[in-house]
Amino acid sequence: MNPYFIFEESRFGVQKSKESTARVAMFKELNRMPCVFTMESSFAGMDRGKHEGVHFTDLMLMTLGTDLCRSILAYHNIYIAEELR
Repeated sequence: MNPYFIFEESRFGVQKSKESTARVAMFKELNRMPCVFTMESSFAGMDRGKHEGVHFTDLMLMTLGTDLCRSILAYHNIYIAEELR
């Protein structure tokens, strides 16, 4: 669980106003893929929770990327070396 990612704030749909975005274009292009995700981040930082008002640092964004990769490995049941856990 990453402190900078809030699952409850995630959106799983295609809104009319977002049809011209890259993530929707990829979703439509890869329509045979069972799971297509994008991960977006604010330029400023979080607007709720214990990190409210704090700008993201490089380290914060790197932990998000690391945890995303770990999640992909776990989702696909790929072995994760102990030193990477």
